[in-house]
Amino acid sequence: MSVTKHIGYDGENKWCVYLYVYPKHPAFTRFNRDGSIFDQPHFDCHSYVSYFNAHIAFKTGEVCSYQLGWDYNHDGDSYYSSIDSVDQAGSIFYDAERLFEQAESWIEEEV
Repeated sequence: MSVTKHIGYDGENKWCVYLYVYPKHPAFTRFNRDGSIFDQPHFDCHSYVSYFNAHIAFKTGEVCSYQLGWDYNHDGDSYYSSIDSVDQAGSIFYDAERLFEQAESWIEEEV
């Protein structure tokens, strides 16, 4: 899990939350390496998944991890572009924690 802040061309802050799912996670097999964003498992977070990437091992061609991302730069998200610091980004980190808990609950379901 990671939370990042990027500075856009217009100088606005662009926050993103990324979730990484690795092969040992029970939900790993629920992902579709060749599918679109919409073919992946659903997570309840800020808006919808806006980024999906299957990270492929160069030598084996196998998926090393899946990365899903949620950005805070859609219509209605102007509030987030004014957040400059981690101290002000509590709601974004709250979303990241909820995502982590959802991914963790999949582990409990599989046990």
